[in-house]
Amino acid sequence: MKSIKEMTQGELAALVQSNLREKGIDVVLSGGASVSIYSSNRYVSLDLDLVNPYFAKRRALRETM
Repeated sequence: MKSIKEMTQGELAALVQSNLREKGIDVVLSGGASVSIYSSNRYVSLDLDLVNPYFAKRRALRETM
């Protein structure tokens, strides 16, 4: 596996999403990062906006992250 510094934005989002899913927390990528991926980086976002549509408890999110 690549180090986090070597990952693309999409790879990092997938890593975070898969680790959260292992703990039963589903998230969806939204915002600028999803536009960056969709537009092949013609728009550049420097963050990941992950939406938690099923309202996982903040404590569970903190513990997982």
